[in-house]
Amino acid sequence: MSLPLLQAVGVSDVAKPFTKKRKANDLEQKEEIKKLVDKVSSEEPNGIQLLVNNAGIARDYATEFAGNPPPDFHDPLAISEHFWKSDPVSWQQNFTTNCIGGYFMSIAFLPLLAQGCDIIPGYSSSIVNITSNSAFLKNTTRGHISYGASKAGVVLEKTAG
Repeated sequence: MSLPLLQAVGVSDVAKPFTKKRKANDLEQKEEIKKLVDKVSSEEPNGIQLLVNNAGIARDYATEFAGNPPPDFHDPLAISEHFWKSDPVSWQQNFTTNCIGGYFMSIAFLPLLAQGCDIIPGYSSSIVNITSNSAFLKNTTRGHISYGASKAGVVLEKTAG
């Protein structure tokens, strides 16, 4: 399965900053991330200053409100029956793309980011992890419970480092 990943990298030289967008073929395959790092490294021998982890999928089709009526939130049995339909494979896909993929992208690009700190004196390289208000706010997932949980994991990655 090919899962989308968008990341932006680069400063060619101080006078001409630029942004490149690339896709890794599959976030479940660390080798694909490594290939991307190698390609960027060959194009940016002085390193990079920015990595944006912007991957995001929501695969809880069995519980999404767009395709299924929401349960009666005053009825615990209705809530339980509705969300019991959630598929563990959907949870795994959401966490792989939304949370784990960004972690491995950050770790893989860390040496290039460290090199990029020397491009402009006084500036440091950065990693930006895009998350969602679904990580924080009740009733924003529209039935995609695993999506909200996986985006909350992105927030926790930042606090762990």
